Amino acid sequence: MPILTIYPQAGSGGSNTTVDGWVGGSNGAEDSWSDVRDASPVISDDTSNLIFVGTRTISTPNTWFQLTRGIFTFDVSFLNPASLIRSCSFCIQRTVDTGDPFSVSLNITSASPASNNAIVNADFALANFGTDKFSTDRTLASVPIGSAEDFEFNDDGKNYLLANSIAGVSLRMVEDIDNSAPSWVSGTEWFAYFGAADVVGTSIDPCITIDYVEYFVDTTDTISLSESLVKVTSKLFEDIMYIGESINVAGALVFFESLELQINESFSLLITKPLTESFLVKSITNFTFFESVEEVISVVDTFVRAATKNLSEVITVVSNVYRGISANLSDTITVVSSFLNGVQKSLLETISLAFSFNVVLGRIFTDSIVVVETFIKTMGKIFENTLIVTE
Repeated sequence: MPILTIYPQAGSGGSNTTVDGWVGGSNGAEDSWSDVRDASPVISDDTSNLIFVGTRTISTPNTWFQLTRGIFTFDVSFLNPASLIRSCSFCIQRTVDTGDPFSVSLNITSASPASNNAIVNADFALANFGTDKFSTDRTLASVPIGSAEDFEFNDDGKNYLLANSIAGVSLRMVEDIDNSAPSWVSGTEWFAYFGAADVVGTSIDPCITIDYVEYFVDTTDTISLSESLVKVTSKLFEDIMYIGESINVAGALVFFESLELQINESFSLLITKPLTESFLVKSITNFTFFESVEEVISVVDTFVRAATKNLSEVITVVSNVYRGISANLSDTITVVSSFLNGVQKSLLETISLAFSFNVVLGRIFTDSIVVVETFIKTMGKIFENTLIVTE
């Protein structure tokens, strides 16, 4: 399972795909907190060594003169909507101790600058920033000086990364996100300083570290599996036809009616219904699907155990019916052919169902193919035992 650390690129524009920097807004006067959050854009910087997040007051109580936010863009095009992010964190390093006069907290949200590779004044507009917090609030006092601080992405943040090839992230004061003014202090200009991508090397650069599972929905895998199942099933029924050559019409009718009933119950109920309930319902209602391949194996293992039990019952039915049966090849083949036509139709419907479930099952079969092969071998062994019993 890949674990990648990605960084914004240094500089801006040109051949850059990503960028980092900060923006600030002010109306040039003392405003309410709500007004300064969406004030006129007045400053931006995407090439300096520092990211500024903070605010400024002058003298009038409970008014604010300026506000700034950090913006970072990341290339996450290696993910796709079917990927599973196991864990993910945004990492930033505070470089200078500027105190904490306003007793603020920090968190991250989405950001939508006009360009993914440059930051301009107009990007300060409040509409360019999300309202959903992507992590847990951090008091500034808990963010160390000179060492990295991780903001772990929650499900909203993970889904945001999966939905975008270039993801914009903003480091902001929680008071800015919540539209709740911090404690006011007169005549104070305060900013928290964080390392930027323009610093030489990556030791203090902002970054995102992602631990993910790379799933791909590929119809080729499903088609290949369906073809394998058809081949195995065809061979098994060829063996059944051979058995049919040694039984009479009455015996054949009883044998195949019983066998058809058992197989229909075993395969229709044990395949169609459990796949629908275990995979489709669970997967669609929970976009993250299974937490691990181990969980898939556990589900398939339970399914195999149930199928084995029912196939054992089929063997019992065959053994009971076989007593007193003799031969009538012509009529027996006719019965076998009619039965096989019905089974073939059911099999085609099951394969069609598999294609309909492809988006959900395609990636699950990728991880569980070894279990499926074991299941096929188990079925083959059971039918070999069936031949021995009938002989």
